[in-house]
Amino acid sequence: MRETKSSGHIVTISSYAGRGDGFRVYGATKAAVNSICATLRKELEDEPIRAITIMPGAVSTNFGRNFPPEFVNGLLKSFGLPANFATGDVLPDATLEALNARASALFASPDDIARSVIFAVTQPYDISISEILVGPRKAFPSHF
Repeated sequence: MRETKSSGHIVTISSYAGRGDGFRVYGATKAAVNSICATLRKELEDEPIRAITIMPGAVSTNFGRNFPPEFVNGLLKSFGLPANFATGDVLPDATLEALNARASALFASPDDIARSVIFAVTQPYDISISEILVGPRKAFPSHF
């Protein structure tokens, strides 16, 4: 972008987990992403290039495939959804849509994240939207 004298945005998708709060190795990797983007933002502050970090919380996606089946099945059952998830499975789109509809207070939707990106990149260049935390209204419970 510098070489072509282009303006634009560099949008990094990180996670709430990068803010700390005991998310272990995953959180540490997201904290590194946040730090790299903050450094890039500072480096580019005199240029027409903006660096933005979007940090989603719980989002109704197939990220759940990284959790033990007992947890995923307990979560699905708690919202009245069929629960026959096994290690390595991918939740069907219909299940994700139903989860989002029934648990919008606990899960953001992928569209919510997309809207936050659109908001950030449509602001005037005279202001910098540096970080956006995007999540559901309620904190995600640790046990189901």
